[in-house]
Amino acid sequence: AGEGAVTTQEPGASLYASLPQYDGRKGVMEANILVGFAFNDCPWTGMTAFVTTEHDVDAARDHAVELARTIWDRRHEFTPRMQTAGVEEGIALALSSQKRPVYLSDSGDNTTAGAPGDLTGVLQAILKSPDCEGAVIAGITAPRLVQRALALGKGAKIDLELGEEHISLPGTRMQVSGVIENCAQELVLGGFQPYRSTEGAWASIRIGAAIATFHAQPIGITTPGHFEAMGIDPVSHGLYVVKLGYLHPQIEDLSPHHILLTSEGTVALDLTTRTWTQVARPSHPIDASFEWDAESAIYSN
Repeated sequence: AGEGAVTTQEPGASLYASLPQYDGRKGVMEANILVGFAFNDCPWTGMTAFVTTEHDVDAARDHAVELARTIWDRRHEFTPRMQTAGVEEGIALALSSQKRPVYLSDSGDNTTAGAPGDLTGVLQAILKSPDCEGAVIAGITAPRLVQRALALGKGAKIDLELGEEHISLPGTRMQVSGVIENCAQELVLGGFQPYRSTEGAWASIRIGAAIATFHAQPIGITTPGHFEAMGIDPVSHGLYVVKLGYLHPQIEDLSPHHILLTSEGTVALDLTTRTWTQVARPSHPIDASFEWDAESAIYSN
C-alpha cells in the first residue's frame, strides 16, 4: 500500500532517488517504479520496475531486472513509518499529545484509495470519549442525510442514526442528535485541489462537542481549502479526522502530529486479513517467505 511506499520515508526515498542513475545509462529513456494498487484483487496488482530505452531491449530488460531485484531485497521495509494505532488507542494518544492540532487518518475508509468514505466508526468512538471537545471529523459519505439537512436548513436540529448509510463493513450504528451548522448544494473549492472529487452537496453538523461533515459524493479532504470552503478552520481545533492514509502535503505541513488509525474498512491496511481469489500466488506480504526472481516475471514490448 502507498502508506508503506511514500517517497519521503525509506525505502521509497532511496529507491526513487536511485532512478536518475538508471536514466543516465546509455540508451535509457526512463526508469521508474510503479507501486501498484494493493487493494485490487487482480493478477496485475503488484509493483513493477519499468525501464524504457531508445532501441536496446536487452539493456532495458537487464536494467529492469536489476531494479526489481533491489526492490525485492527491501520488500520487508515497505511498512508505514508514521505513527500508527488502533482507533481507541489513537484517539487516546491524540488527546494526550502536547502538539496541536493532531490529525488522525481513518485509513480503512480512505476515499483516495477507493473506499466509499461511508463509515462512521471513528466518529462514534470520538463521541463516546468525554474529552474530545471540538473535534472535527470530515468527509463522511451520507447522501440521504445531506438531503435531509438541506431540507431543514442551517440552525435546525436533526436526529440521525450514524451508520444508517453504511454500505461497507463494519456496520455499527449509533443514535445521536445534532444541529446543522452549515450546508450547501455544492462545495466550491478554490486553487489547486488534488483528488478533486465531484463537488456535490454537503452539510456540517455539530453533534455534542464534535463537528462532522457529511457529503453526497465521496470526497478526499486533502487540503486546508476543503475545510475553509465549509467554514472550518483547519488548525484551530485540537483534533481532526480525515479519510486518508498518509496525509497530503498541504495538510501535513500544518499538522505537527499525525496518527494513522489502523481502522477497519474497504481498504484496511493489513493485507493478510483479506480474501484473495485472483492475485498471483505466492505474493508478498500475503504469503510467508518464498523464492522469487525478476527473470521469471519479465514483460517487454
